[in-house]
Formats: sequence, C-alpha cells, structure tokens
Amino acid sequence: MIFSIAWRNIWRNKSRSLVIIIAVAVGLFGGLFSSSFINSLTAQKIFSEITYQIGDLQIQDTNFLTNNDIQYNLNGVHEIIKELHKVDGIAEVSSRTQTSAMISSAENATGVMVQGINVFQDTLVCPLNQRLVSGRFFSKSLEQQIVISEELASFLKVQVNSRLVITCTNLSGDLISIGFKIVGLFRTDSDIFDKTNVFVDRKVLGPQLGFNDDQDICLFLSLKKGSSIEKTVKDCKLVLQKGNYNKRIKVRPWMEVDSNLASFIQLTQYMSGIFLVIIFIALAFGIVNTMLMVVMERVREIGMLKAVGMNDGKLFIMIVYETIFLALVGAILGCVISVIIISILGDIGINLSFLAEGLNALGYSSTVYPKVSIPTIVVSFIMIVIIAIIASLYPAWKAIKMNPSESIRVQV
Repeated sequence: MIFSIAWRNIWRNKSRSLVIIIAVAVGLFGGLFSSSFINSLTAQKIFSEITYQIGDLQIQDTNFLTNNDIQYNLNGVHEIIKELHKVDGIAEVSSRTQTSAMISSAENATGVMVQGINVFQDTLVCPLNQRLVSGRFFSKSLEQQIVISEELASFLKVQVNSRLVITCTNLSGDLISIGFKIVGLFRTDSDIFDKTNVFVDRKVLGPQLGFNDDQDICLFLSLKKGSSIEKTVKDCKLVLQKGNYNKRIKVRPWMEVDSNLASFIQLTQYMSGIFLVIIFIALAFGIVNTMLMVVMERVREIGMLKAVGMNDGKLFIMIVYETIFLALVGAILGCVISVIIISILGDIGINLSFLAEGLNALGYSSTVYPKVSIPTIVVSFIMIVIIAIIASLYPAWKAIKMNPSESIRVQV
C-alpha cells in the first residue's frame, strides 16, 4: 500500500517531478560522459604508446638502462627469441639495435634515438608502418633507408628522398657517420616520440656499430589478446633464468618502460572518480532540496495522515520511496540517454583538432572515441539509488517530526 501511494504521490505534481527526474538524468549523463571521455582518452594513449612505441614488454641489459651504452648488449639473441616464443602469452618478438646519435641535414641537426629494426618482423610487434603519412616504410632497395617523423622532417627541413647523416659511436668507441635516404614520414599521437626517434634497417645499423647477427640491444614483445601481463613477465623471467644467458637481463612490462605514463593514468583515473563524486554530491543536494519542498508543501496532508493513524515508520518509508522512485526513473532515463549518445559519439569520434597541438604534446590523440562500460553504468546506477536513499533521510525525518494537530491547521 505504501509502495503504491508513494508512486502516485510523485505524479501529483508532474512539473516538479519531471524537473528532478531530468536533473538526475542529466547529472548521470554528465558523470558517465565525463568518465567515458577521460577513460577513452587515456585508453587511446595507452594503446598508441604500446602499439607504436614501446610494445607490451621489453627485454634489455640492466646496465644499458642505466648508462644507455651499447657496450651493454644482449648476446645469443636468436636463441633467446626461440625460447621466448615457447611462452604462452607471447605473440611476437622482435629485436632492435638502439643507439643515441646526432642526425643532421644541410639545414639543421638534433639528437635522436636510432632504432635499428627487423623491418618485416618489427611491424608485427609495433606496426609503425600504419602511421605513415608520406612515402613508404622500407623496401628491398640496396640504398641505406631511414624513416623519420613528419615533425622531425619539418625541423630538419627535409622531405621524402632527402639525405640525412647519422653520427654515433660504435662498439670500439670510434665516432662513425652513416648516410641515409629518407623513404617515409610517420606521425604518431606523441610529439615527443616523433621528435626523438628515427628508424633504420637493423641489417644496416648493426654491422656499422660492430654488432654480429646474434647480438642486439633490446627485444620488443607483444602479447596475445587476453594474456595476463604479470603472468607473462614471470614466465619470461623463468625462461631466461633457465637458459645460460646474461644474468643482468631485465624483463620490463610497459608500466615500467614508461613509468610516467603509468603514473599519469592513475592520476586521470583518480580525477575521473573525483569528478563523478562531485557530480553525485551536487545531485544529492538537489534531491534533498526538492524533497524538503515536497514535505513543506504537504504539511497539512502529512498531519492528516498522522492523525488518521499512519505511524512514523510508514510515513518515513513513504517519503524514502518517493525519493527512490524519482531517482530510479531519472537514472533509467539517464542510462538510456548516455548509452545512445556515447555509442553514437564512439562511432563517429569527437574531433578535438583545435586542441591537437596541445594534446599531441602530451601524447594524446586529437580524435576521441568515447566508450562506456557496463560495470561503469551499473556502479553509477547503484550510486544514484544510494544517494537517493541518503538524500531522503532528512526530508523524511522532518516529516515524522511534525505535530499532527499543528500541521492540520497550517494553510499551505
């Protein structure tokens, strides 16, 4: 009976009820949209960095990580790769020859990290060829080829087919210069990466540095879909411990390779949570204020209900039910609106090209494809119900504290 009375009561003043329902729906949509936008922006950044820049895992000599000196390299690379392919979670493995160098054109020069890659194998681990904006990735030409970013090409004032010279130190400590022809330009979502990394064929760079075919600096690994990164790291460590390899070899997941990225992701998640809490708190105050108005406008009615025998418990529950019903209708409407709008925006994307320069400087894409997860919707829905229950307590308490004889005489 209390249940049906409460449901009828919320529709006695349709305008006020619709206002609070719309407020709840808009508040929930705002919370879900902001959460999906921030989380999608962050997810795209993680995907971009892992896919095109650092891979899921990296294996290097510990001393190289400290000194960035090519003297500290990996030996027996072919055998290591063969053993790593036996690990269940590993999809692909590719070796890279990395060295710091000076790159120069006829106009400018700057410091870069030269990435000597296995041209065809590396595209399975970090498919940078998918981000080309001009030219080609590599070909079977006898020329010494290099792929640089569009950003770096602009700084060096070069283009496809221009010539560049890389100056670096080989294993003997001698300074060497290598000439390359630009065959392609790429662009990722990170300006920092683009300005500081160039790609050449490992078969060209390795011998120039004094490396043999079974020697390299770093291994890049990609994981199979659904594989646990923690378990895969443990399995890789076990494989390396069993083999007679350099004991200084370190296996690092992407969170360790780019610790700043991992920290920033945690920060954005906290900020997203805080933003949701602020929205829900504001929503709670709105519900409290509206329900207090409802109670104050129905002073005489509440007095009559108490006078004819409705006890405080039933009256309290009736006000709580009314608040929950309003919140539930608003929450359902908000969830439906959120799913529809976010799904549409997730398909077409939100173009932030006017902020592209700033976003790319931070490693973010200028086009965001928001997606909302079912757990987020469920948690937000439950939070709305809990907030409605909490927000109803004070108005309900005010209602049961009314004196029946005085309330009946009140003219509203």
